[in-house]
Amino acid sequence: MTARATMLANLRRRSRASGATEFRYARDNFSELTTGKALDRFIALAEAEAMTIAQLSDPANIPRAVSDYLKAQLLPARVVIDTSAGVNLEIFAGSGLAVSAPPLQPDHDALLSGCYGAVAESGAVVLSTSDGHALANDFLAETHIVILPAVRMFATLADLWDSLRADASGGFMPREFCLVTGPSRTADLGVPAKMGAHGPARVHVLIIGG
Repeated sequence: MTARATMLANLRRRSRASGATEFRYARDNFSELTTGKALDRFIALAEAEAMTIAQLSDPANIPRAVSDYLKAQLLPARVVIDTSAGVNLEIFAGSGLAVSAPPLQPDHDALLSGCYGAVAESGAVVLSTSDGHALANDFLAETHIVILPAVRMFATLADLWDSLRADASGGFMPREFCLVTGPSRTADLGVPAKMGAHGPARVHVLIIGG
């Protein structure tokens, strides 16, 4: 038996011996993941990666939150609303915002979209494809405002995968999904980071409920 075959055989034997329940127990009891609420952990990590956060008690407050954010950033009072946002456009009446549907102007417009959820252990927002929704718009906007229901907060990546598999129900998983941990930026060593290098220069998350 070669060294490679021996190593793989040992891994299989140990996996069978430990079982899934032991893995879940070790994951769920990892101290960094169980200290405090998952939502608090997400906010702390997301803000550390230059995301900004606003917490709303009611979806009806979304237009005001979007307007306030754009004003604070000295941006035009207009927003492109993606189909994934799942909001009734009527709530924007009287908000003072110019509202439109895609397409958007690359590297210029502010986009309001929904998301699949977020992962607390990494501070990442999860963007996923769905019927009638592609991910392209999420990376073409200069400013990305994301609606995140607090109930869609996953403690760990493993919990996210459990949810994706459950939603598939034996069918197809999403064609693609992305974990977004803040604005796009350059990553050259020794060079100051520049926001918006390959995607949105700003990522603002509206957490609904919690």
